[in-house]
Amino acid sequence: MMLHGVGLSNPSEQMHHIVAINVDEGRRMDFDNWLAVCVPCHEALEGDAIAGMQVKQWSKINYIDKLNEGLS
Repeated sequence: MMLHGVGLSNPSEQMHHIVAINVDEGRRMDFDNWLAVCVPCHEALEGDAIAGMQVKQWSKINYIDKLNEGLS
């Protein structure tokens, strides 16, 4: 689920922490807590950890897993 759709998605410009640093400082450098997003998506996701996790899962299924399938 890209907020604006894959076909209309913008390049990633910012790194979003799914679980905010002020909520869990220990997750600052946790790769699983990172999400590369464009500015409008970052603003939309800020403060909404559940939506961030949903976008991360969508990205994993639609990008990372498909890329790995193509490499095998």
